[in-house]
Amino acid sequence: MRPTIVPKSVDDGYIPTTEKEHFTMAMLNPINCPLGTVPIRRTHKSDLIRAKSFTEKFAAKIHPQTQFTPGRHQAIVRSIFDPKVIYKGIEAIFSIYKPEVKANQSSFAQIWIEGGPPNARNSLQAGWMVAPDLYGDNNTRSFIYWSVEGNPKRGCFNLLCEGFVQVDKSFTLAYGGLLAPSEYDSKTQHAIMNQIYQDPRTGHWWLRVPSLNVTVGYWPKELFPNLAGGATQVVWGGQVFGQPNGASPGMGNGHLPDGNFRRASYAVQMKVVDPNLRLVEPGGPYYQMESFADNSNCYNVQYFGYKDHYYGFSFLFGGPGGQNCGI
Repeated sequence: MRPTIVPKSVDDGYIPTTEKEHFTMAMLNPINCPLGTVPIRRTHKSDLIRAKSFTEKFAAKIHPQTQFTPGRHQAIVRSIFDPKVIYKGIEAIFSIYKPEVKANQSSFAQIWIEGGPPNARNSLQAGWMVAPDLYGDNNTRSFIYWSVEGNPKRGCFNLLCEGFVQVDKSFTLAYGGLLAPSEYDSKTQHAIMNQIYQDPRTGHWWLRVPSLNVTVGYWPKELFPNLAGGATQVVWGGQVFGQPNGASPGMGNGHLPDGNFRRASYAVQMKVVDPNLRLVEPGGPYYQMESFADNSNCYNVQYFGYKDHYYGFSFLFGGPGGQNCGI
């Protein structure tokens, strides 16, 4: 299956050249599966055990409209809820880093969309993460995730259970592939570009990498009854998880934003997909955004709105975490 249509930008489709050149991901090594087939990662029993435990803990905590959950912190830019505003997708370029993360901790940089009432939220997410409890190591890896709240609560990371359907025969973004991290204050900033959008004809939700013109795969519409007409919430940014009474991990590159795009994690060229399947910038008056950080001593976000043609709508985020970030 292929998308029946892809979003079109209302501007010149500009993508920063630097980000395109340094989209360096280890899983981009050619796999070259035959036409009509897709790569399948060898999954061990230990992978499934870790995934089940990690997903249960993760799903119980994540919600972009929740401002406080013990052990969880956010530094994000999110849409201000308006039931009349519908989002058909989201896009951004994120710098890649490798924050310090220990056992029982995880750190994310991601896009996500949500829709539905508070007790039945449907969610789609994509980005990068460091999660030793899921992957068994401290490397930076790509991830995708879907969830449906309710009874029972369902969700899945990557391709470790039902949900996402891979269609690309060589690209392994959906498998938790290794990502090459950036160096602090370096001219070379490795980055990843993700796009999630809804096909208006089939209703399926597609994952694409526009900078590489790659369509990775889709989440079937049947999974998400409360996203049938689109999403009501879009979010960009970082979040971390730790023990409620323990130390919190680093977010982004472990540094608080100071206005310099080389010295903190960034999200640039933020876009949303409107009901006419146009990629547009998330600015007013129709689209209203706000920044949010629950503990500015440990993590913060510096939102610029529209900065310039190179960065577009953008922000910096991250922080060192530590022992005194609050329960």
